[in-house]
Amino acid sequence: MYRVVAGIMSIGPPPKQRRGRDSGGGWPTATFRRPDAIETLKRARAEYRSRLWAVNAAWQWASPTPCDEWTVRDVADHILGGNRFTVLILGGLPSDAAMDRVTHGDFAGDPGRAFEQSSAEQLLAFGQPGVLERMYEHPMGLLSGRQIARLRMSDLVVHAWDLARALGLPEGLDPLLVTESIAVVQAVGETFIAAWFSGSGASGSLADDASDQSRLLDMVGR
Repeated sequence: MYRVVAGIMSIGPPPKQRRGRDSGGGWPTATFRRPDAIETLKRARAEYRSRLWAVNAAWQWASPTPCDEWTVRDVADHILGGNRFTVLILGGLPSDAAMDRVTHGDFAGDPGRAFEQSSAEQLLAFGQPGVLERMYEHPMGLLSGRQIARLRMSDLVVHAWDLARALGLPEGLDPLLVTESIAVVQAVGETFIAAWFSGSGASGSLADDASDQSRLLDMVGR
């Protein structure tokens, strides 16, 4: 059984039609040095992994998450699909063909082991010479490998929190990853948030003194 692809990179059962892309948003152009994209991706991998491996009973995979109508297993399948998709496009496969292959892939195995394999392959793909600078076809447009790495990082961070909430785990996130994820979400633009992060967007009612983590979660509709 495969999970249907709905919206931008959302591997999981589509509970409702997600909004499509438009021309809004843009990547940060600040001149200060940002943290290394691969190092933050590795940190996000560890953040997500610590929640995923906390599943120790079969019934927990069916637990609801803050993502609309998604279970813990749906979130795990989404991340797995995103990892696999990224490896394929970094390897030169056109975006549509990569999406089709991922959609029809095998999601029946152990989610933890599948994540370990797919995330290791993703890091290996990003580590190849020239990948971060090269431009790639992507559902969000023409992006550099570095931009894609930051997207993967933010996806892992947000869904790490989703798993923590669903499984009753500590919900605090790495502050550096929160800061970097806010920058990504701001660059992506509001119309992409529903498709990318499976959320409804900012509430508009966040307190001025809210923490950065609260800001991030509000931005992605949590």
